[in-house]
Amino acid sequence: MPRYFFHTKDGRMAVDHGGLVLGSEDEARIEAMQGASEMLIDNDMSLWLGNTWVMTVVDEEGTVLFNLNFSIDRPKRPELASLQ
Repeated sequence: MPRYFFHTKDGRMAVDHGGLVLGSEDEARIEAMQGASEMLIDNDMSLWLGNTWVMTVVDEEGTVLFNLNFSIDRPKRPELASLQ
């Protein structure tokens, strides 16, 4: 069974050296979504500061299979702009 690696970046890079052995790329997608949601909930992420959080999933050869990108865009509100 193939091994998948789940690297994350939120201003700094965290490389997954161990990876997970999973049955398919579909299982890697599910694991990525579950893992990302847990990490975003559990960690004090800097998303609110305008940073982007990325999880890159690669196979054993290092080929990028997909990226999960999370960011928060806060539009400027006219009533707040006039107060500055």
